Amino acid sequence: MITVDDFPADIMEKMRKITLSILRETAKESDLKEERPEITVLNLRRSVMTSKIGSETVKTRLCQIKNERGITSSKYKKRAFKEVIKTLEDKNLIKLSNDIDNDSIVALNINEINKDIATKPNDVTLLLFYAYCPTQMTRAEQDKAIELCYKRLTSLNVTGRLRVAREGYNSTLTGSYSGIRDFTSWLRKEFPDTFQHTDFKYVDELPANHKLKGLKVWPVTEIVTYGFDPADAPLEKTGTHLSPVEFHKAMMNQNSIMIDVRNFNETLIGKFAPPTHSTSEEIESNSEKKKSKKRKADSEEVQVPKVLDPCMRKSTEFPEWVEQNKELLQGKQVLMYCTGGVRCERASAYLRNRGGIEDVYQLEGGIHRYLEAFPQDGGFWVGKNYTFDKRFSHGAENATVISTCVHCGSPWDRYQAQKVCANSRCGMEVLLCRPCERTKPAIAKDTLFCPLCSDKKKDKQTKRN
Repeated sequence: MITVDDFPADIMEKMRKITLSILRETAKESDLKEERPEITVLNLRRSVMTSKIGSETVKTRLCQIKNERGITSSKYKKRAFKEVIKTLEDKNLIKLSNDIDNDSIVALNINEINKDIATKPNDVTLLLFYAYCPTQMTRAEQDKAIELCYKRLTSLNVTGRLRVAREGYNSTLTGSYSGIRDFTSWLRKEFPDTFQHTDFKYVDELPANHKLKGLKVWPVTEIVTYGFDPADAPLEKTGTHLSPVEFHKAMMNQNSIMIDVRNFNETLIGKFAPPTHSTSEEIESNSEKKKSKKRKADSEEVQVPKVLDPCMRKSTEFPEWVEQNKELLQGKQVLMYCTGGVRCERASAYLRNRGGIEDVYQLEGGIHRYLEAFPQDGGFWVGKNYTFDKRFSHGAENATVISTCVHCGSPWDRYQAQKVCANSRCGMEVLLCRPCERTKPAIAKDTLFCPLCSDKKKDKQTKRN
């Protein structure tokens, strides 16, 4: 027999919020039609079950919990939803026409619902998304989209950044739970061709100090700045999308090789570290330098790099890296990944179109979705995932620190000091731990070098010696 204890509190709370959000949206639509806000239990349950918790639907998550707990009842999902409805009715947020069945009418107490889901001091929701338009917008359409989005976001008290290019949108926004979901629902209705299948990533229940300051909605040429002609990376040639679980399995393929398309300061604090493999390959000597030396390459065991880090300071360096390294990728199953997926779209298309590599795949939803799929041990991920919001980074529950302070060498992975590499031609942000940041007198800025520049200095010193 199913009891209330069979339903995890966090899942029930998320279902409650999703249900309230749907009811609030129903009320808004009814106001526009000058109708009484009502919905049947059956339709409400269908809407809730198909809503997403992270990368999964509520229905999928409940099925997983049911299997994990060894529950055999076929009514587990219905019972979970029924418990949510009972809670809302007890709080006078809704009223049912009769007992809870499919045809019961849910009447809304919209004033109480608005009070319940109003912004709380420590309840900020972060929204991350990108979307490419099926056909490129005209400049007039781009200007109109910017105007409409800014007006809607302002009315919802949402803050953050929304880049709007003629090719699509790229966003990092913060607001209330209901305000953020109001905006994404509006996007789907206002621009259905673009946002119908968009993967909106929500991070709920963040502290108040994680809310971004101000709102900026502005025109850009590309939603990710690669600098090449979009014709060199047509979206129809984008790599095959793999779910986090599929990507995890692909990493174990002996013939797979991975490309991290993020910038070096991001890869420094976290990366994939899947099982490695070795093969016997011929190592060609540098005939210009050591013509007289012969290597025993035919029988030499060589460690083949599983994850390739282009060590980019900015994304515009990617085309050059492809040109210099495409031979390494020939005959391989190429797996590409980035923070949320957007950088892989053009990058994978460029690799296939200009690099001539066909067997290309990318992590759907990026590292963000992968860590949702492997929340405890992180799967094959080690360290933290760099983020462009006030979290700075996030990781699995048992995440370890894999990077160090550039000054003292102690473990550190937060870019909170806002310090950059002393090499003026570099500009890469550097990791400076809190104790070093607070040192008196202050550490000289011209002594702080990122690992890329520091390694070059060491190489030069070695050559001199």
